[in-house]
Amino acid sequence: MKLIKKTKIEDLQANYDLIVGWGTPVLEYQNRYNPTHYKLDYLINGKGQNVGEFFCGNQVSHMSILEQFQDKKVCIIIYQNKEPEIQKQIQSVLPSADTIVSRLVEVPNIDNYYSRSQEDQIMLDLIHKLKLENPSYSDIGVCHPVVRNNTYLFYENGNYNGLLVEPNPEMVELIKEYRPNNTVLTCGATAGEDCTLTYYYSHLPGHNTFLEDVARNRGLLDNKLSIPVRNINTILKAHFKSGLDILDIDTEGMDYELLEALDTKGLNIKIICVEYYSSLIKDCLEKKGFMHYFTTRENHIYVRKEELDKILP
Repeated sequence: MKLIKKTKIEDLQANYDLIVGWGTPVLEYQNRYNPTHYKLDYLINGKGQNVGEFFCGNQVSHMSILEQFQDKKVCIIIYQNKEPEIQKQIQSVLPSADTIVSRLVEVPNIDNYYSRSQEDQIMLDLIHKLKLENPSYSDIGVCHPVVRNNTYLFYENGNYNGLLVEPNPEMVELIKEYRPNNTVLTCGATAGEDCTLTYYYSHLPGHNTFLEDVARNRGLLDNKLSIPVRNINTILKAHFKSGLDILDIDTEGMDYELLEALDTKGLNIKIICVEYYSSLIKDCLEKKGFMHYFTTRENHIYVRKEELDKILP
């Protein structure tokens, strides 16, 4: 069974014989876990890497160690966003195990955020300051719908007025599981006319791209699908008849051309969060009436100037 809602660590500890962590990447496990949060009985690397080494107080084991626990109630906490691949690994050694992604494990006195660097909390604070009730939002290039996701916090708070646009079919299936009340489109976004493009994919879902040059640099030219893409303005205007409050965009190299084509005035967009930074993007958004508001480790947040003026001291 997959747990798809926030669950207290005390409840997991009370209901399972073993709590197992899976995955040792820097972005999730090593940056978010420490042994004072909760105890892991085992820490698994599904590729057999770093076995025997200690990270954050836990020793890495090969996944085969779990085969001995077929008669135990085991909950596996997944610390990576490549969940479909890990679920297959788990099924091969312990199909009876329940799973939960690490971001849904509630730990006492730990801040609740799903973005990499609290972008969701920053935008939620802006929502409150701007007094936006039931704000509308769109996530263009979702990847995992919970892990390192900039809009899941809105969804968890009961705000379902969101449109999620994601070309990766595996990630779309996860979106449908975790966020059934959002609208999801299985396609990419383009600045031009609707068409079909070649989509290059990796075992790391955040590295997928429509750009051949990027795919070549990442060694992905042999991994490809044909995926429909739709004009970004057509997509957004069809869904948000009364305007769009928040746009989160992460399209692995296509951000600038999408933002340049974006009808920000017609859509009345108030907040934009974009991963890729360049002077071109900054100049583009300033010409469209936006001001740079905040930069995190990975993202840049812009606010429409007339909205920002309302809350400045």
